[in-house]
Amino acid sequence: MNPDLDLFEEPELGIDLTPLIDVIFMLLIFFILAGSLTPPSITVDLPQAVSAEPPPRREEPLRLAIDREGRIHQGQNPIDPRQLSALLATRPPRPVEVEVDSRAPFAPFMRVLDLARLEGRDDLRIVARPPDQP
Repeated sequence: MNPDLDLFEEPELGIDLTPLIDVIFMLLIFFILAGSLTPPSITVDLPQAVSAEPPPRREEPLRLAIDREGRIHQGQNPIDPRQLSALLATRPPRPVEVEVDSRAPFAPFMRVLDLARLEGRDDLRIVARPPDQP
């Protein structure tokens, strides 16, 4: 009999934390990626309209926003008015949703409508909030 082996030695009991740490890292990566995939947008105070209704969601629209200073944005990115025509000419065309701050000047809104019409777009939606929403 080998004196180095103790027959009555108990095996080490414990929980292997490696799989738990792997799962935590996978969840962390999931939430980081999911948070970065949602398109950020600027805050726009939409005017109320009695006829406002949610737009149909057939495909992801091209969302444009006009802030109270009259700047045009796509998501968080400001758009140079000279680039707007090329953006509206994208193929295959996606519906265009325009959110205009209630205190925005009218000229930038008219510029978007005019350029969309010149590009032959007939799928322009103007976003408003229903009267029952604050």
